[in-house]
Amino acid sequence: MTERSDLSRREIAVLGVLLLAALGARLYALDVPGPYGDEMTRVLPAFQLAWGHPPAAYDVYVLGRWVPVAAGEYDGAFPIYVHALLFPFTKSKWFLFRVVDVGYALAFIVFTYLFARDFFGRALAWRAALLATSMPALVFYSQVGEHVIFLRTALASALLFCFYRWWQTDRWGYFYAGCATLGVGLSTRLEIVWWPIALTAYFLVAHHPGLRRLVQRLKARLGRTFVGLGYFLLGAGPFIIYNIAYPYITFKFVMKNFIQTQWGHSNLTLQTNLWKRLRDLAALLSGADGSNFGVPGLAFQNDTWPFVFFIGTALLTVHVAVRRWQGHPDRRVEFLLLTIGLMLGLSTFTVSGLRPMHLLMIMPIPVLLVVRALDLLRGRWAVVGLLLLAVLVVGDLGTDLRYYRALIETRGIGLYSSGIHDLVRYLRERGVRSVVACDWRLLHLVQFLSRGEIRGEEIFGYELGYEGVPASFYRHLEAALRDPQHVYLFYAPRYEQFKRHQAFLKYVQAKGLAHERHVLYDRNGPIYYVYWIREPQGKVLSVDLELVSKLLGC
Repeated sequence: MTERSDLSRREIAVLGVLLLAALGARLYALDVPGPYGDEMTRVLPAFQLAWGHPPAAYDVYVLGRWVPVAAGEYDGAFPIYVHALLFPFTKSKWFLFRVVDVGYALAFIVFTYLFARDFFGRALAWRAALLATSMPALVFYSQVGEHVIFLRTALASALLFCFYRWWQTDRWGYFYAGCATLGVGLSTRLEIVWWPIALTAYFLVAHHPGLRRLVQRLKARLGRTFVGLGYFLLGAGPFIIYNIAYPYITFKFVMKNFIQTQWGHSNLTLQTNLWKRLRDLAALLSGADGSNFGVPGLAFQNDTWPFVFFIGTALLTVHVAVRRWQGHPDRRVEFLLLTIGLMLGLSTFTVSGLRPMHLLMIMPIPVLLVVRALDLLRGRWAVVGLLLLAVLVVGDLGTDLRYYRALIETRGIGLYSSGIHDLVRYLRERGVRSVVACDWRLLHLVQFLSRGEIRGEEIFGYELGYEGVPASFYRHLEAALRDPQHVYLFYAPRYEQFKRHQAFLKYVQAKGLAHERHVLYDRNGPIYYVYWIREPQGKVLSVDLELVSKLLGC
């Protein structure tokens, strides 16, 4: 099935049309809804670097400057540098940083086509690219997803293409590119390690001759193998430096959350977790993960996708079993089936919780499985395969349209509310220069939209997950209360992520402090609460350990 590696003019033209269609679908209403907290974790540090402010990231001090090396315990700094590089183009309008996600999506479509073309041939590659252009989740997440999510998806597809092209052609430039991509992926987010683990496991489980061939090739060109290792280390440099400067912090974090994560997820309930992962995959394929697309509570899905995928996967499983029994194994389909199974199993182990969006990492395998399953319908059944492909694409486009209609109507609600602009405007009008954010990423939003004019801190604490109130919250609250200039920010209760609102009120009341609350509304009702604390005349605040213990139920 291997074809010429160069692209014909016709291929370039058709691929260009697909990319223009994908671009149009993703640029529409790009400034709707408003920015939300998770988007800021990579954008804000990049902008702070450009503004000359200390970045909100893990840093090392180099040549008189603080240089980011990570955004979190398992979130790398590479996306920060992408946004820093593109700052001159995205600084004029707040929503332009979303164009970066759109660019990742286009790269994913290109690499999906190139890999599928090498793997299955042009006909199936075009079908895969068409689905990658229109799939609801791929449209929605490339608009309002975390930047790291779609960057990982683009890197995974590039990694597949580079290593497979090297496997085919023995051209080591592709090997170097694959190694560098893997390193950059590690400096983006830790889950990229699913890929080398799954690929190695595939060879060990199902393709021993291929493993011997791989080892022989690497040993025969040992110098080039070490060059590839050097490229990997170069790409992974920020992640490595991070774990040196903050000794083994990622590994400590992983071990701390290895069995029971601080978000309450148990990694030992394997059967339950795997079943959850299968449901997550169905949600991702159909587009039903509406809570992450700017219109929480509304699901926009193409129900044909899970049906076609799971039935098609079952047929492919029978197909590879029969082919292996006949002595003519279908290595390509075996690779896809085993790899997606291994990666689903790996994904049940997490340091946080299981969410559908994390499975974008396994793209484009589900797309390739579907187009290969439809390709099994040959002869007089071929028209059925084409009809199912058309049903998928038309259903995708209808789902995309319903999503955009709802998005325009709501302009984003909850964490995605465009009302965040009103909050920052209110704080500026009141002359606020310091805030204490008592919920998820509110501080980052305020810092970003105020261009760093408003400083502050987050105090909600992660230790007990979303529901429990940790002792650190009270300690940080006590310290913050000593400064009367602070104001305290919360989401309205219906949108609250970390449940600290009632704990805050009880503590303030128990201390005998007065408070003034200002509520900001959007089209859906209350969205943000702003608290001003009034200290009684002559009262001196101190840490009340007895009160903290009482509130914690100790």
